[in-house]
Amino acid sequence: MANTLTVFANLKDGTRIYGDASKTVITVGDNYDVRRIAVPTGSETTFTFISDIGDAGQVWLRNKTTSGYITYGFVAKATQAHPLRLPAGESAVFALIESQASIFFEGFTAAQDVEIAVYEK
Repeated sequence: MANTLTVFANLKDGTRIYGDASKTVITVGDNYDVRRIAVPTGSETTFTFISDIGDAGQVWLRNKTTSGYITYGFVAKATQAHPLRLPAGESAVFALIESQASIFFEGFTAAQDVEIAVYEK
């Protein structure tokens, strides 16, 4: 059975709304991987999806800590610096290319607690 995912986005600065959008994504596959992981500071953590996920699809991340941030990317830091940052208390939603099987994390200023959900495409 497929999953129906709904994504909402709203960007405003208090007086102006720059964008307001929603999208419904219906997956073909029915597999998903939901976990909470500890991301230490000063060393990279690799989150590899369960093998039941054939083609990666939508990802949701939430940094559960109250201070600091994580950096993350799609290749190991030794190959390329992590280009993305997720501050404490914030969430991110994005689509992956089908062949992606891992996400790489590193905590900054303090260890971070991250929730992650990966849905099959």
